Amino acid sequence: MQRPQSQHLADLLDEMAAEVPEREFVVFEGRRYTYAGFRARAQSVARALHACGVRNGSRVGLLMSNRPQWLEVSAGAHQLGATVAPLSTFYRAWDLEHVLRNARVEILVTLPSFRGNSYLDFLAEIGLDSFPELRQVVVVAPEAPEGMIT
Repeated sequence: MQRPQSQHLADLLDEMAAEVPEREFVVFEGRRYTYAGFRARAQSVARALHACGVRNGSRVGLLMSNRPQWLEVSAGAHQLGATVAPLSTFYRAWDLEHVLRNARVEILVTLPSFRGNSYLDFLAEIGLDSFPELRQVVVVAPEAPEGMIT
């Protein structure tokens, strides 16, 4: 295998999936993801993000712990040419409000909660109406509250 030529994440993933499709890309909690399998999942996420209005230049916030889904959303957003704003899982409501306002996040992809922090409660506390750029909140969970999508 030669050194990858791509300098962008989406292109690098495409290149590696074509060259070594069955090689392991990520191993997480005993589950193995190949380059080809991961690329397919990232493309699926890209289609879902596109349906939410993500386009080249969009700003996507990721409020998730380190997990394969974080990588999938990041790769999917990069495939669309979006800018990804990783948000710390240690944020409290006031931190989240400050970052969402200053980063001008348009689409927020979040877990409902993590390590005792309820991000949905934080969002309710700070009020989504105070962020004119924020068009959509995507909750990575089996069920999302009314007004949010999964």
